[in-house]
Amino acid sequence: MLRVLAQHFDEVEFTDAPLTDVLDWLRDRGPINVIVMWRTLEDVAVDRETPVSLELSDVTVKDVLSELCAQLSPEGDMGFQAHGNTIRFAAQSYFDRILYTRTYELSDLSFYVPDFAFEEKVAYGPDSPFDRHIPTEERLAMFADVIRGAVAPELWEENGGPCTIRIWQTSLIIRAPISVHERIGGPFRLP
Repeated sequence: MLRVLAQHFDEVEFTDAPLTDVLDWLRDRGPINVIVMWRTLEDVAVDRETPVSLELSDVTVKDVLSELCAQLSPEGDMGFQAHGNTIRFAAQSYFDRILYTRTYELSDLSFYVPDFAFEEKVAYGPDSPFDRHIPTEERLAMFADVIRGAVAPELWEENGGPCTIRIWQTSLIIRAPISVHERIGGPFRLP
């Protein structure tokens, strides 16, 4: 987890405070730079004066921001991203437009391992329903299909979105926003 998101607070308490007060409070706990993309927030009916109520204890900056996003937009239209000591806060659609390319090496998942005990009992042949060998490229295509179906399906090019998956040797090359990469491979660090 990025250090800025891991910063700990014993208690966070706001009652109907304007959003700007909450974000200023985070800045004052520094060193945290908070950049707010206000124009994107207008698209999800959030502005500087939108009231926020938080009563949290034993939390991190990430916990506070996650709760703030959930409260401001229960539909998941809000988001944040951290890099260094800077947090960018915006409508999720803003982050979904910024794409990064990452290669996921899957050779350990894509090669064929025979089941020798099974093979002794079953006759294999070109028409056998028990032939379990799947070529590497086909196996990788299956992984790509699972990702496209389970991780933000609306963002993939097959559904009119900007995200792509390409197969290269034993790897998947994925171009997608950080939120998608984090759901596929865990925490994402910018280069």
